[in-house]
Amino acid sequence: MRQALKPYVASLAVASSVRAQGVGIALMRAAEQRAREAAQRTVLSLEVEDSNVAALALYTKLGYQVRSRDDTARKLVGDVFFGRSERVTKLWLEKELP
Repeated sequence: MRQALKPYVASLAVASSVRAQGVGIALMRAAEQRAREAAQRTVLSLEVEDSNVAALALYTKLGYQVRSRDDTARKLVGDVFFGRSERVTKLWLEKELP
């Protein structure tokens, strides 16, 4: 049996030179449209660090809601060989797509 797709935005980055110009909104709307076309399920999910205030504002503006919180998440700071792991809080957000 084929497993249903679960659309997920793994990463979204906008160059600092074009931030606050609608690029992030356009990218997320394109991801939402692609999710609608490709998936039987109409929920789009993503993770974001709770300290990323600009991203949280964008996602909230677009109708995403926090579904869960992970206070034990970790991220790599620095390079792969000499970096270190830091604890971060990640939020899981979802949006029901019309």
